[in-house]
Amino acid sequence: MIALTVKARPKKENKEDFINAFYEIVDEVNKEDGCLEYELYLSTRNQEEVFLFERWESKEKQEKHMQTNHMIAFFEKIQPWFDQETEMKIYNIK
Repeated sequence: MIALTVKARPKKENKEDFINAFYEIVDEVNKEDGCLEYELYLSTRNQEEVFLFERWESKEKQEKHMQTNHMIAFFEKIQPWFDQETEMKIYNIK
C-alpha cells in the first residue's frame, strides 16, 4: 500500500477553479481499482496552498490511475492555473 501527498499553490485567481475541477473528478477516482482514499484539503495557515492526500493498494494501481482519460484531461485543464512546482511525496505503508 502507498500514500501520496501533493502540496500545490494554484494562482490566486484560479484557486476556486482548481477546487471545482478536483471535485468534478473525485467520485470517478474513488471508484478506480485500488483507490482507498483521494481527498483535497485546504491549508488553514496559507490561503494559497492546497494539499492532496491519496492512498492506493499499490504503486502500480496509482500509476495506472495517472493514465486514465479523466486524469489526462484534468491535468491539461489545470496546468495553466499553476506557475510554481508542486511538491509530491510517496510513502510505503506497511
